[in-house]
Amino acid sequence: MLTNDELQRLRRYVDLVPYMNDEYRDKLLETIRKLKVAEGRGSIVPQSAIQAMVDAVPDQLIRAIVEEQRHGVAQPSGS
Repeated sequence: MLTNDELQRLRRYVDLVPYMNDEYRDKLLETIRKLKVAEGRGSIVPQSAIQAMVDAVPDQLIRAIVEEQRHGVAQPSGS
């Protein structure tokens, strides 16, 4: 089971997602995915902790990250 300190640290990382480079963002998202999978197998991580992590990262942000990964960051049209 994650301790409160570990949950708080994870929450701080999630808050930093917009400022992370691709490598760190991918690692954080993979960690959250693994926690979700573990939850489905009788995880030691409480549902409330996983829900807090899911709630901390809006769906729109995840969609934007996935879109960037698929197509790259759009270049500004210049003038």
